[in-house]
Amino acid sequence: MTIELIDSIDRFEAIRPEWSELLASSASESPFLTWEWLYAWWTHLGLDRRLAIVAVRNRERLIAIAPLCASRGRMPLMWRYELMGTGSAGSDYLDAIVRPGYEAKALNGLADFAQWKGIALQLVRLPQQSALAKLAGPLAGNGWSVRTADDGHCPFIRLSGHTWDSFLSTIGPAHRATTRRRLRLLDKAFAMRFARVTDGAMRRDALAKLIEFHRVRFGTKGTAFSTGTMCAFHLDATARLEDAGLLRLFTLHLNDELAGVLYGMAFKDRFYFYQHGYDARFQAHGIGRAVLDMSIRAAIEEGLVEFDLLYGGEAYKSAWTNERRPLERIEFFPAGLAGRAHRRVVETERTLRAVARRVIATYAPQTS
Repeated sequence: MTIELIDSIDRFEAIRPEWSELLASSASESPFLTWEWLYAWWTHLGLDRRLAIVAVRNRERLIAIAPLCASRGRMPLMWRYELMGTGSAGSDYLDAIVRPGYEAKALNGLADFAQWKGIALQLVRLPQQSALAKLAGPLAGNGWSVRTADDGHCPFIRLSGHTWDSFLSTIGPAHRATTRRRLRLLDKAFAMRFARVTDGAMRRDALAKLIEFHRVRFGTKGTAFSTGTMCAFHLDATARLEDAGLLRLFTLHLNDELAGVLYGMAFKDRFYFYQHGYDARFQAHGIGRAVLDMSIRAAIEEGLVEFDLLYGGEAYKSAWTNERRPLERIEFFPAGLAGRAHRRVVETERTLRAVARRVIATYAPQTS
């Protein structure tokens, strides 16, 4: 077994075929672990991090990838490893990618790497029972400390075996009636056209419109498209995902005006809903809900088994389902003085942030 540290962009580019084959054969179901998503993320959002992808091989066959990068916290000398895709990109279900049948060897290789480097790991948005969570045993045995916490959840809708009508029969009667009425009234009031974007020019136009919708609605508060760098990332990521056949970008036109856009991905028989936006002029017609309705219907027609609404507990997500997958946050701190100091700094920062939130909540103006 050999361990390779990929720390150059050229090597990151070269490993693409092996990466994609490994991900396809693995149990990982996250489009945010695709080479396309993470390469675009590194290109635009890597910032002052250092590339540190760990590739584990068994007799030259790639059996695991941990898509890591090194970053610094508030203390200049306290470097840590985190998963690529972390941060404002909104990547969920991050983890190592492991070939079935090689789990034990892969875990040993990743634990050996962590022990060799002796640098803290801060891992967020992990699925439950993630591959990287299993590092707790071998690292704790070498004196490392482990800190775990809940990290939100992802609501999801089961679609397997359904037509649109049979699926609607599984939701509450009030929601079912509202959904049908909304689509019926839109179709009556407008010439309505819903379509999947399938070429580069249309993709760029639809993404530009989605960004415009977000900026009108959220201003600088939105995170998905809040900066020029974020917009450049999404332009690059959607192009790469489109080339790989993973992008699901839908547009809803009303009387030939682009009124709504939904940005998602299809991966391993699941739809992943990333962002959507709509023209505020059509808000009274429920256009935001309508573009989501039609995307769920499109996922059913494609034969996908699930519609994952990704991170968050917004009301429009809860209206569709009460099923959710929890996410975890795990931090590993190495043995020794440096590891203990790093953990104390992290815990102090968390305590101060929690106190600040309570103070803000206490003294915030009350609205009637």
